[in-house]
Amino acid sequence: PRFEEMLSTLDELLKLDPSPVAHERRGYALFKLKRYDESETAFKAALAMDERHYPAHNGLGVLHINAWLLSDREKEDAHQAALESWRKSLRIDGNQPRIREFVGMYQ
Repeated sequence: PRFEEMLSTLDELLKLDPSPVAHERRGYALFKLKRYDESETAFKAALAMDERHYPAHNGLGVLHINAWLLSDREKEDAHQAALESWRKSLRIDGNQPRIREFVGMYQ
């Protein structure tokens, strides 16, 4: 119920005051609810508003690496999309040790 409540609150916020942060947080909530297609749409909505909103790039990276892992590492396009998203994020803000760790772990 926690992520359902979060999603409901964010949906209301987005009606009143759309922002990249709200879209990115919505993407995170949807990911946690395993609503992956909607999650991707939300992360992309954040980036449409601000292509430098690096948390949305990170969200897409996690979403794509999850798809790759769930495919038993067969969806190589998802693997490459994850790495590309994280690298874009690091070009915007290089001070993200966890994201650097992910790139090193999955490349």
